Amino acid sequence: MAGRGYAGPDDLAPVPGVKHFARDNSWREAIEPITKDRPFVGTFAADGTKRVSPDPWDAVPPGAGDRVVGVGPGRTFGRLLRDAFPDEEIGLVPVAVGGTPVAAWLPGGIDPFDSENHPYDNAVARIRAAQADGEVCAILWHQGEGDCGRTAPDAYVESLRTVIANFRRDLGLAETVPFVMGTLARFYGDKYPRIAEFAPGIDAAMERVAASTPYAGLVCARDLCDRGDSLHFDTASQHALGERYFRMWRSMTSVPPERLAAQAAKYRDAPRVRTRVLLDPGELLVTSPFGPRRHPVTGEEDSFHAGMDGALWNGRMLLETGICAWKRGVVTEAADGAGPAGTAVSIDHGGGWVSRYFHLEAGSLRVGPGDGVEEGTLLGWMGKTGRATGEHLHFQLERDGVPVDPLPLIAR
Repeated sequence: MAGRGYAGPDDLAPVPGVKHFARDNSWREAIEPITKDRPFVGTFAADGTKRVSPDPWDAVPPGAGDRVVGVGPGRTFGRLLRDAFPDEEIGLVPVAVGGTPVAAWLPGGIDPFDSENHPYDNAVARIRAAQADGEVCAILWHQGEGDCGRTAPDAYVESLRTVIANFRRDLGLAETVPFVMGTLARFYGDKYPRIAEFAPGIDAAMERVAASTPYAGLVCARDLCDRGDSLHFDTASQHALGERYFRMWRSMTSVPPERLAAQAAKYRDAPRVRTRVLLDPGELLVTSPFGPRRHPVTGEEDSFHAGMDGALWNGRMLLETGICAWKRGVVTEAADGAGPAGTAVSIDHGGGWVSRYFHLEAGSLRVGPGDGVEEGTLLGWMGKTGRATGEHLHFQLERDGVPVDPLPLIAR
């Protein structure tokens, strides 16, 4: 994704310790827009005139009434990476080319809007130049609108698998370097009916790629908003997408290769269900079901588990993800806590139904008491607060105050 969000003050300020690799192969401050792939990206006066600099790769500060176009998710990813590794210098290498089909990202592929531009070949050349100063730790991918209705899902799967393999081969990357993808949006509507119709098929294709490719992850962008044109994400959504890329990257890099086989063997027969309770595509893998069990922390025999525990299973690994509301309702509790439940949310759905979400990441809550929520509303992020042995969601359903097995009720 090249990014077309409108820049705010934070987007126009340098991020300490984060630079971007400009098209002249120089490292510059990560001031938006860092991806200058099309003429309509940059600083524009109120009458639409583009402001230019003698240096074409320099950021042009906006004046009164000006608007800067070109905010994407990469800068937010870089800022969060720097926060996580404050002693490291973070370099972003923006190579996205907006509107291109997956075929343009194969060797020799051509940008359909510029026959002189070869996106994959140029990307590899630029990343190789940047590798003289550091190591690649992730590739972020958001693409697919140009393939909607034009590339069959099966063909898209094979092409995307090839793209990933080519990048890893041509850049000398280990298969443990995450390739993090994002789903398409759902705001195309009547203005872009072709994309709206075929976006779910492209998303399903990316999910297949994530399930069959080592260290490939997929984050959700379906709930994010457009900038008013039914085509491009708004600035807040670009920032949210950058955060989701970072969280997926962090979760994937926390699982060493030697643990993958053990995970797969341990949970081979565990129940799995597709549900809106988890934000990102995949299945909720039940690591501890509802009912009697040996308590994993206290060791108490015949302890009763009033809910079920689980995490996101993408087909290859257990991952953290966002936690979402089961159904429409009103939030009755939402707070960081030091008790066994840790950071938790409770929602009253009416008719005696209450859902509870335990062990969320401290400080991650997106809702508060009294807030109305819809099915799929993001509540916060999976964590391990409270009495927990690792990152997971404890999900509990009650009817008239009595816990019930949630597994049959959360499938979508």
